Amino acid sequence: MTKENFDALLVSFSVDPDRDTPEVLKEFAEGYQADFSNRSLFKWLCFSNDQRVFHKII
Repeated sequence: MTKENFDALLVSFSVDPDRDTPEVLKEFAEGYQADFSNRSLFKWLCFSNDQRVFHKII
C-alpha cells in the first residue's frame, strides 16, 4: 500500500505546542488505536503549532 492509497483521513490540530509535543500527540492517537504502519486504510495526521499559524492556514 502506498501513502496515497487510503480510504479515510483524520487531521487533528493542537494550538498548545508547549504541551502537545509529537510524543504526546502520538500517545493520544495510540489511545484511539491509531495505526502508523502505512498498512492501514485509515490515516491520522496530528499537528501542533502556535494558534496564529493555524489561523493563517485555515
